[in-house]
Amino acid sequence: MKTTQFFSTLLLLLFTVNGLHLKSQNPDNVKLTAKTLSAPEYNGRSLIREGDKKAAKWISGKYSEYGLKQWNKDYFQPFSVSGNTFPGKLEVAIDGKKLVPGEDYYLRLSCPDTIATYEIVKFYDSDFSRENAEKLLTRDLKHTVLILDMDFLMTYNKPDSIIRKVFTREIGAYIFLTEHTFRWYNIYGNEIIHQPMIDMKKSAFDTQSSTLTITVDAEYIHNYPTQNVIGYIPGSKKPDEYIVICGHYDHLGMMGEKVLFPGADDNASAIGIILELANYYSQPAHKPDRTLIFAAFSSEETGLQGSDWFVKNCPVDSSKIVLSINFDMVAFGKDSFMVYNGIENPQIMNALNQTCTQLNLPFVYSARENIPLSDHFSFTDKGIPAIFITSDVEMSPDYHTHRDDYQSARFYNIRELMLSMIAFINGI
Repeated sequence: MKTTQFFSTLLLLLFTVNGLHLKSQNPDNVKLTAKTLSAPEYNGRSLIREGDKKAAKWISGKYSEYGLKQWNKDYFQPFSVSGNTFPGKLEVAIDGKKLVPGEDYYLRLSCPDTIATYEIVKFYDSDFSRENAEKLLTRDLKHTVLILDMDFLMTYNKPDSIIRKVFTREIGAYIFLTEHTFRWYNIYGNEIIHQPMIDMKKSAFDTQSSTLTITVDAEYIHNYPTQNVIGYIPGSKKPDEYIVICGHYDHLGMMGEKVLFPGADDNASAIGIILELANYYSQPAHKPDRTLIFAAFSSEETGLQGSDWFVKNCPVDSSKIVLSINFDMVAFGKDSFMVYNGIENPQIMNALNQTCTQLNLPFVYSARENIPLSDHFSFTDKGIPAIFITSDVEMSPDYHTHRDDYQSARFYNIRELMLSMIAFINGI
């Protein structure tokens, strides 16, 4: 790995940071950022109602306040995306009884504009049999909604070709039942699928029901202009070498007119970390050795599109990027923070955990393998060194639900995380 030369002396340099300066990190600023960006006026920070543009403008204002430099006339790196939205009416009813969006169900974002009523057909649950499946193959299913018990599906260990044949049929709609937490994903909206698909609580579904009615106003937006927010602080000793401190600012937006996805942990919490690190390094006493690039990416939730655009249109020679440090969901790091791509980089893991020991921090960094599920992967996929730091999905109980709000975020060890990052960055 090309960063070996930088990390071989890391431990010798790591703890020369002035302790008084480290104490200047303010977790309240991180919390204020998360509270601000997860507020209703930002509409969930997606392309719906231009929530992403409102968030980008606010972040660029902080860059300006801290005196970050820009490559263009502003801090924006523009690009475009396309995706589906539910900007208006959204109703789902069973036998005429309206269900509560967000509480009883999520309608997948691949759903087209729809006004329809479907006959309910149960399939793939504890009553499943080959005979039932074969009967379905003889029916016209265009006006039916197929009910699938996903909890049963996950435990059913008898794969059968008849099941695959059923799913090749033209089905009117699907309902996926579960007793577990169901979550919403913007990536479903990258394309329209002609069948409405609904994730639903089992408790919201009456097994004796006969009809499902769906009404949804959907709007597919083509070539929507969005933007990354990029600024930098020049290095004092090696200005032509770069460390990228990054994370995505977008979230899931809204499902219909009423269900807001605030995204406090995912990922307003990390934007708070990035801005506070920018605030720290913008002060003359803390000028970094290498140039620090601060990147708030758009469109991570639709498939890492913002970070991919940044890497392909990098404002600097990407071969001179020493490391990219991606933060994504950091509000629940009580005992540990995960470092994805850490298994592949033991020297980095050693350095990170040395900071925890030397600074007497109440957590450790745990190495995980590289995964294509956050913005660091846009860098590693192009051979650029990168790690992904997170308190992890499993620790975030409201991940990708409408309950990921400021009140539910815990912000464990936020100050301590920043202390370790400053020591780590200064040691590179």
